Amino acid sequence: MQRADTILVNGVICTVDPSFRFVQALAVGDDKILYCGNNRQALQLQGDGTKIIDLEGKLVLPGTFDAHIHAAYAGLSLSPDFVKVEPEDASNLKELNDRIREKAGNLPADTWIIGWGFKIRQVEEWAREERMPTWKDIEEGSLGHPVILNDGGLHTMLVSKQALKLAGITKDTRFKKEEGIMFRFEDGSPTGLFTDFGTQAAVGRAAYHLQGREMDECLIRMQRKMNSYGITSHNDIVGPGGNDICFGTYGEEAIRGYERLRREGKLTARVFINLLAGKGGVQSYDTIIGGLEEMNLPEFDDRKWVRADAVKIFGDDGWERDLPPEKNGYCMFPGETQEEQGEELRRTIRELHHRGWQTAIHLTGGRGIDISVDALSEAEEEEPGRDLRHFILHASSSSKENIKKCVRHEIGCGAQAVGGYEFGGETDYKVLLDGGMLVAEGSDAPALPMNWMKGLHFLVSRRAKDGKVYHPEMAIDIREAVRMYTIYPAYQNHAEDICGSLEVGKCADLQVLDRNIFEIPADEIEHTEVLMTMCGGRVVYRKGDSI
Repeated sequence: MQRADTILVNGVICTVDPSFRFVQALAVGDDKILYCGNNRQALQLQGDGTKIIDLEGKLVLPGTFDAHIHAAYAGLSLSPDFVKVEPEDASNLKELNDRIREKAGNLPADTWIIGWGFKIRQVEEWAREERMPTWKDIEEGSLGHPVILNDGGLHTMLVSKQALKLAGITKDTRFKKEEGIMFRFEDGSPTGLFTDFGTQAAVGRAAYHLQGREMDECLIRMQRKMNSYGITSHNDIVGPGGNDICFGTYGEEAIRGYERLRREGKLTARVFINLLAGKGGVQSYDTIIGGLEEMNLPEFDDRKWVRADAVKIFGDDGWERDLPPEKNGYCMFPGETQEEQGEELRRTIRELHHRGWQTAIHLTGGRGIDISVDALSEAEEEEPGRDLRHFILHASSSSKENIKKCVRHEIGCGAQAVGGYEFGGETDYKVLLDGGMLVAEGSDAPALPMNWMKGLHFLVSRRAKDGKVYHPEMAIDIREAVRMYTIYPAYQNHAEDICGSLEVGKCADLQVLDRNIFEIPADEIEHTEVLMTMCGGRVVYRKGDSI
């Protein structure tokens, strides 16, 4: 009989198994769960070196699985050299320049500065004057340094005059539609404002890139932060298409970094990579398929810790069903007409399915969702039984017909309930769940907070940060909401045999909370804190001496 390394007793342990059992004790051996049940039987597995943790009635949940997070970039945002310019940090141009100058003044000349978080309509001058930002707005603070600032959604970028110079971007520079937009002054010269990843990569090629141990430190920093919120598994969106985006934190070096840390036993959370494949940040059939063909992935010797089975593509930005082009969002794929763009998106999706890649598609508009769901459905019908588990990220305009097709072909949704907490609004996750879709929650950090308790709070109470209750009829049962952060994303990532629930034989990934979220009022869930996190049977986070 195998003796336990650690035994947790006297707890309220929520297994999230198919019957959603609550047990008293749990025994861990090596990195796996040996037993779930009562104290007496758990303690029978005690050996000479077994550590006993008395939970004193605390609630234990499976470790959280963040199904949508830009982890490497978020790790960069935690660096002391990173400039945060969120609205609370920089609500006007003086504050914005002060924040940049604070960093620029302590750095050698020509050192690149990167920051994140501005919102165009929340900077006083831009809102009042109803205009877009330009490099002139940050020239005073930059002190001649090349500066890159990403907006809060990560799709728009403002750069300094020196960054434009080093990148060789002038009035003669031209971008294809699918590469994104370069905003211009009346004389045609660049304003320093860009949208989408092709243009970001064009600037980023000239910038500094994290390599080797610098990248490793970035990843470790982020994993430890995630552990403090009970997160023990996560996606990351990195790959060849992101090599020149955000100092390389969207690129292949991040993948190599995860695998280096895995070999050294330094990972504190499991990594499921969604490959950003489109070369140069561009979304098209040729760039995505070509990027996959040309990339050189590590061997991933232990797939319990690191794997890369999915491809992330960006389908649209608010591309709705029945709006005229001038009032609509857009498809991110090339084509002279919307029909041509839709066909390029459809062709890419079908080819990815044919090649056996799970596909994660960023979609925020009804027309983009319609085209993509149709393409996924057609691919599944032509080549059924492949168990790829494709999923749509955001999926905020899904129709009843979309939902039926998704259920029929096991197409899931990657959701961000924390966005509801931050901004209120409708969010139709209950509609998706009631229709039979699998909904896996993630944070989209750093665009949104990675504290999953805020998302859970909104799902259950429908109360947002502003104190208002939005569409209470869409509240979700707390047990279902917990599944959305644990077993559902595990299943979405083909990892339900590894994590997502506390069952014998699975990896010992768990979190201990300071209160029982199943017993407290729904309005108090957001205040819940993690006392301890365990990943693979190892304590990776502990808050003080609470346990």
